[in-house]
Amino acid sequence: MIHPSPDRAPKAAACPAAHISAVLVVGILCSASPRVGDQPARASASADLGVGEEVVLTEPGTMLRDGERQIPSRGERIFKVERLGNGFADVSTEDGAIRGWVEIDHVLPLEKGAEYFSGKIAADPKDAQAYQTRGRIWIEKEDWERALADLDAAIRLAPADAKSHHLRALVLFQKHQLDKAIAGFSEAIRLDPGFAVAYRDRGLAWDAKRFFDKAFEDLSEAIRLDPENVALVMSRAKVCSARGRHNEAMADYAWVLRRRPADPAVYMAR
Repeated sequence: MIHPSPDRAPKAAACPAAHISAVLVVGILCSASPRVGDQPARASASADLGVGEEVVLTEPGTMLRDGERQIPSRGERIFKVERLGNGFADVSTEDGAIRGWVEIDHVLPLEKGAEYFSGKIAADPKDAQAYQTRGRIWIEKEDWERALADLDAAIRLAPADAKSHHLRALVLFQKHQLDKAIAGFSEAIRLDPGFAVAYRDRGLAWDAKRFFDKAFEDLSEAIRLDPENVALVMSRAKVCSARGRHNEAMADYAWVLRRRPADPAVYMAR
């Protein structure tokens, strides 16, 4: 779910290129709240899914596979369906950085995500992962207050989870609270020094504050930590281009084109 498309930033941010990638969760949330003790419904069948539809992993530890090889999801829970058949779904993140197959009964159509995770919270109010994932859904709905409430709950229940701090910082960025967002990204990095996307997003926040040197440093560290992640390189290219550092930008775009020569988004970004 992280493809080289423009990352989203708050509309009031001064720099048009400094966009934070939202978690890319899309869905229609069900208004009915489950009773305490109710068990959330599982994905019923492959008929509920369609190619191109976004789905959510119902359990945080679910591994994707390529053949028999296990592929870590890196904390991602939201994927897009690329192919369906025989009880399996081929899925990928939006940028294609993480892809593999998963059994259909391990995913749920995203439009049912809020109902499902609300049910999990009702069944276990201490389920930090359920709060975190529902918070991601609110982020995509641009319901910042509900997102903050869920992510605050997730952090209260599991304060050492870097992902929750990162998501909360994304919300603060969208609310134009850049200093608080940077503090949140920094906390995520403190908890997980290898969290490449947190470095990228902190770099974009620095860029929105017009601290280009700090932005470039963080963006470069993100790429050092995850050197094959096209989305990270694209983010640095856009920032460099907007700041007049065209040589660095063109070098990054050239690197991306060597890996994705048929991707029109790269040509448009240049």
